[in-house]
Amino acid sequence: MLRYSIFAALLIFCAPVMADSIDVNLNNNAAQFQYIAPVGYSEEGKAELHAGFLFDNNNNVLGDVGLLVMSDMGKSSGTTLGVGLKAVAALSGDFSMALALGGKIRFTPFVNRRIGLVGLVYVAPKIVSFGGADFFVHGGVSVEYEIIKQAIAYVGYRNIRFGVEHSPDMVNEKNAHLGVRISF
Repeated sequence: MLRYSIFAALLIFCAPVMADSIDVNLNNNAAQFQYIAPVGYSEEGKAELHAGFLFDNNNNVLGDVGLLVMSDMGKSSGTTLGVGLKAVAALSGDFSMALALGGKIRFTPFVNRRIGLVGLVYVAPKIVSFGGADFFVHGGVSVEYEIIKQAIAYVGYRNIRFGVEHSPDMVNEKNAHLGVRISF
């Protein structure tokens, strides 16, 4: 019993040290929650793990876990480019999974370093889509504003589709959303 108590205490007190940020975005039809943790930094760039889920008012649930490796394209350019891989699972009556490859680009204008323009895309063709799924596509754009160093608010648009053979898409989320990313 003592070992379990010590293990639980270590998890409770050490978790905030490991954490990097929580990202929450909402619209009238869906809510998405992401946990993002850094896993490495070097002169060439940084890597982060992310895990989260999205649910909508049609009782669709989409979960994802992934790794994104990013690098500045020159300190003076204001551009960060990243490539990544993520596993995605959807539950909407049926269960489907996919392994998606993708990337993210972030541009910060020279005039105001608190504003960022972000684009991302992840794609999984049929060969890496399972459970009756034909494909997975996630694309999105957003405009971010750094309120304070630890909090970024943003407005964006996303298109997430999990296509299923011979039926309507399992998940078809095409909406604008408002979000906040809080670092700690």
